[in-house]
Amino acid sequence: MADENPTIIEQEGRLPYDASKRRLARGPYVQRNQDADYVSWQSKINIEPGGTINDEVLQDYLEDNYEEIRPKNIGKLGAGSRIAYVTKTNKWRSGGWFIRIEESTEDADGNQFDKPKIYALYKSFNNAVFSIQVEDVKMFYTRILKPKVIIKKMIYFKRPEQITNFPVFLVNREGDEVPVYFARDSAERKKITERTKYQQAAEDPDSWRFNDGEII
Repeated sequence: MADENPTIIEQEGRLPYDASKRRLARGPYVQRNQDADYVSWQSKINIEPGGTINDEVLQDYLEDNYEEIRPKNIGKLGAGSRIAYVTKTNKWRSGGWFIRIEESTEDADGNQFDKPKIYALYKSFNNAVFSIQVEDVKMFYTRILKPKVIIKKMIYFKRPEQITNFPVFLVNREGDEVPVYFARDSAERKKITERTKYQQAAEDPDSWRFNDGEII
């Protein structure tokens, strides 16, 4: 077969495949096509002879985005973790979302391995499920989950104009108690302090201001 078509790759213990065609590892899937002008990071990184890695481009891509996971530890990742990897042939693979680890005791021809082979399964960007033999991987990478930045909206209160015997206080940035409302009676004061707006302001003295723009 290899003599008839030089793009057919044959490896012991594995099914032959056509290197000129996209390989799909697992069953049916829904194809997701990229835009015509899209250039993947995998293509940008594997620009050296033989489609191997340009280290400078790879390091720029990895910086502050990924951390290393040694192949023996890949099974410790949770399902859904974003993974990528470098093969032992020095090629970058953008990978996808980790699914699980599987073991196989025999090759594609039914021959028994001396010891089980370990495979990492992942879902790629086009929704296909692929597997990679762990022993073929030099290093896995997992995307670092950056903490979400929560932007809190400032809470505003109208500065009280009338004074009663039932003030409602909040602590300001300086640690002083400041009246933000004067209720008619104790029942109304209790009702005000149970409002979400008041409770959120009470949790964080720096989260509230008077709406007249003056210093609290």
